[in-house]
Parts: sequence; C-alpha cells; structure tokens
Amino acid sequence: MDDLIGALEAATEGSRELSDRVLMACGWVRKSVFEFTPPDRGGRNYDFCSDPTRNLQDAVDLVPTGWRWAVGVPWKKKPFASVQGCSDSGPPGACNGNTAALALCISILSAKL
Repeated sequence: MDDLIGALEAATEGSRELSDRVLMACGWVRKSVFEFTPPDRGGRNYDFCSDPTRNLQDAVDLVPTGWRWAVGVPWKKKPFASVQGCSDSGPPGACNGNTAALALCISILSAKL
C-alpha cells in the first residue's frame, strides 16, 4: 500500500491505472476489463466508470460509510483532504495531493494502514 500512496503523492494528475489500483486497494474486485464489484454492494457488478483519482465524487464514494471527510484547496497551495483516522504531516489528519481527488484517495488509503 505504501508504494501506491507514494505513486499517488508523486502523480501530477489522476489516471485510469492509478484509479484501478486505488479501487483494488479499497477491496473492489475486478470482474472484467471495465467492471469492478465493490465490497459492500452484494456482489453485483457496479460502476464500470468509477475513476477516483480523476473524479472527486468517485473518490468521495470510496469513503467508508460513517467516516468523516473534508477536502480543501488553500490559496496557492496543494489541495488537502482528511478522513477519520488519517495521519500525515501537515494539518491534523490532512494528506496532500496535486488534485483534490488525489488528496482524498491518499487520505483514504492512509487511514486504512
């Protein structure tokens, strides 16, 4: 998981490859080239277009139910995100990324460690 977090931190923007790796790290199972099954959807195929490293709503959908989350973009600084349980240097509970979606993916994965 550390290598995936490192790749997300180094990325200047999201990609399909990074999104697929994030989905699998969050427990999604690849059913085909374009279909994944999330762990909490009863085994049915779902949302072949989920792209959490490029789409903030898709990243928000990965935040576990009941967890608190926040995303922000300080003036002229990198976006940050935090989820319940995330720890990183910087503001308490905040993880930085080059986009808000990347920052939220980093926060989610960091909280799972």
